[in-house]
Amino acid sequence: MRPDAAEPYLRFLTTLTPAGVGQLDRYCTPDVHFRDPFHDTVGIEAYRRVLIAMYEAMEIEEFRSEEHTSELQSQSTISYAV
Repeated sequence: MRPDAAEPYLRFLTTLTPAGVGQLDRYCTPDVHFRDPFHDTVGIEAYRRVLIAMYEAMEIEEFRSEEHTSELQSQSTISYAV
């Protein structure tokens, strides 16, 4: 992820709703790598399935950004709390 793309993606995540999961490809590349304590996926469809499953399994009120760092042009880390 380009450093300048991290902010729009972060705004997308912090306002995400189940209906918005379909817009994921506007903010992520096809080879997005998503990792949390329960998942380690590569690919936008795999990431989309994780988000859909999270909404189905939990009552998610919001994603809150806890930390955001852009370390490399191709990598950005966003820590979040649910």
